[in-house]
Amino acid sequence: MLAFSVRNAAKVVGYYRQMARDAGVRSIMAEGAMQALEEAISMGRGSTLVPEQVDFFARKFESG
Repeated sequence: MLAFSVRNAAKVVGYYRQMARDAGVRSIMAEGAMQALEEAISMGRGSTLVPEQVDFFARKFESG
């Protein structure tokens, strides 16, 4: 199991995104992941585990 909180994942993705920016490149993957993680955090899900996000987004997209 990937026992990593959403907040910690956002921190790591943020490091990667900054590394890419420092190298002068744009990372579509980092931007998309960060957007999803930031949305989850803004909805109070920062302490939930990363695998739980699958259900969170499945419910979100079901409801439109």
